[in-house]
Amino acid sequence: MKNQLIRLNENDRIARSTTRDCYLHPENPDRIIKILRKSPGRFQQSANDQEWRSYQYLQKRFGKQDFFVDCHGFVGTTLGQGLVFDCVRDFDGKVSHCLLDILTDPEYDLARVEEALGRFCRVLIEKEIPLFDLNLLNILIQVTPSGEYHPVSIDVKSKFNNYEIIPLSTYIPFFSRRKVRRRCTRLMEKIRSFSTAAAASDKGNADG
Repeated sequence: MKNQLIRLNENDRIARSTTRDCYLHPENPDRIIKILRKSPGRFQQSANDQEWRSYQYLQKRFGKQDFFVDCHGFVGTTLGQGLVFDCVRDFDGKVSHCLLDILTDPEYDLARVEEALGRFCRVLIEKEIPLFDLNLLNILIQVTPSGEYHPVSIDVKSKFNNYEIIPLSTYIPFFSRRKVRRRCTRLMEKIRSFSTAAAASDKGNADG
């Protein structure tokens, strides 16, 4: 049936944020569905509504980009209305890991991770793309068939969710550009702190 709800259960859930749960699409392994856990306040726009609005803006302004996920609109599910996105997978078909997990996983080369994130940030700054929520859970590192690391942002709420009392960066390009640079600097500082800690640990193990 055309309007039949997509049935979701706990086995499909792969991630959880402050306001939403992320589920694998049970009928399409190349898609995920973001579901709100609670309704927003009376005068607030939901995270899904913000993200859909932002994605449409980013597509119109910058076209298709390979460093943030594509969004495919809303669907009805047994857990409520959900927003559908591409599922980011590594070359072997496994769902790509978030940056926070990768930074504590010895299987990944942190120097190469840092280099990949540096390229990612340069693109955001040079193209003036307003992706603000660059935390370690919102960026996945996709491993390509050649073994390269490719960062992908899975949160594209962009300038429509900037947590500013007066949302200057939403409407004034100067403040938007400055905020992107500031968030990129903060992200790279976090990456380098993990790299420094890992190097110190390796040195300590070698000395011991």
